[in-house]
Amino acid sequence: MTSTNLNFLETSVSKFQSLNPDDRLTVLALLYTEIADEIPAMALNCVPNESTANLVGQIQRSKV
Repeated sequence: MTSTNLNFLETSVSKFQSLNPDDRLTVLALLYTEIADEIPAMALNCVPNESTANLVGQIQRSKV
C-alpha cells in the first residue's frame, strides 16, 4: 500500500470509530448492501469450503 492509501484507511477507521453506535450500524448496513450486490452467483462454485458458501448464499438471499 502506498502512504496515501494507508492515510486514507487510517482516517476512515478513525472517523468510523468516532461515530455513535447507531451511525456505525448505518455505515455497516450500507457497506453490507454494496458488497452483497457485487457477489456473483458463480462465486458459490469457487469458495473453498461449505461454510463460506453458506455465508455467500445467505448474503445473496438477504438482498432478494
